[in-house]
Amino acid sequence: MKNFLVSFFFGMILFSCNKKENKWNISTEKLNSKLEVIDIRKEYYSSMSLDEFRQKYPFYLSDSTADEVYEQQRKDPAELKINEEITKKLSLVDLNQELETLFEHIQYYFPKFIAPKVYLTNSMFSDDILFNPVFYQVETNSVFIACDYFLGNGNIFYNNKEINLDKYVQRSMNPENIVPKVAFAISENILPFDKSKKDFLNYIVYYGKMMTLQDAFLPETSDEWKIGYTKEEIEWCRTNEYNMWNYFIKNDYLFSDNEDLLKRFIYPAPFSKFFTFDEDNKSVDLDSPGQAGIWLGWQIMRSYFQNNSDVKLEKVLANTDFQEIFNQAKYKPER
Repeated sequence: MKNFLVSFFFGMILFSCNKKENKWNISTEKLNSKLEVIDIRKEYYSSMSLDEFRQKYPFYLSDSTADEVYEQQRKDPAELKINEEITKKLSLVDLNQELETLFEHIQYYFPKFIAPKVYLTNSMFSDDILFNPVFYQVETNSVFIACDYFLGNGNIFYNNKEINLDKYVQRSMNPENIVPKVAFAISENILPFDKSKKDFLNYIVYYGKMMTLQDAFLPETSDEWKIGYTKEEIEWCRTNEYNMWNYFIKNDYLFSDNEDLLKRFIYPAPFSKFFTFDEDNKSVDLDSPGQAGIWLGWQIMRSYFQNNSDVKLEKVLANTDFQEIFNQAKYKPER
């Protein structure tokens, strides 16, 4: 009996500790509006007439494109194969449930939030949306998801001669990346970026806030899906966190307004450009993921909430003094 009690209390302590580890684990209520996920592509590639389709989805087809072009597109063997692949790879039941959970979390922090209509489409790998396959239209409160961009890293369609997508782009093209990208698209509306703030630190902390919203809205989602890294890239960042941060400090980057830093550490790229080499003169950069500045901003904000656990999320989001946030974060990565 004594051993049982010891195990029980030890288990309770562990449970309490684990619960404290993630402050974003909260209890949500059901959505106050019904979630609608509308699979446009299913009807677009069906026997439905174009007139009927246009009547149902007047916003989807361009008036400047002849009907013959659309008719040919709907019968194109390559498009039909990709559309079949989408059906195989994506579970609409799972997606519906995950989106509902996401929207419930957003509504918890922002009670006025109304769940948007969600439209599933097939973009046929349009270059225009390569890095933004999820679009949130504020005016109509609609989310558009280009499903062909979430078939899985290494998918045969991504590596054929016609499409041939870069490996670094593919790492965030998994079904698991859909909901985080929806969360990010909505977060950009919740937290617009002030373009008048040019310092590199402002970018780092801003994107750290954006990733904090990912933590709050998707507390059960793994870090790699939120930021679009592989597990190996997450591990690389953890192992090299001190070195990356020390590099920024040593080079006086934090208060620099050099736009080149955004290309090197914020914008999508195959790797982050530290211009660093090991003892064998091999580039260390090639092992790093792109957007390392965003990852570090994320860790700064995690440090902030660890050291300021009583501060409400909404208050931090409203604070545009990024240097004050940085100072209060007391961020100091270990060697």
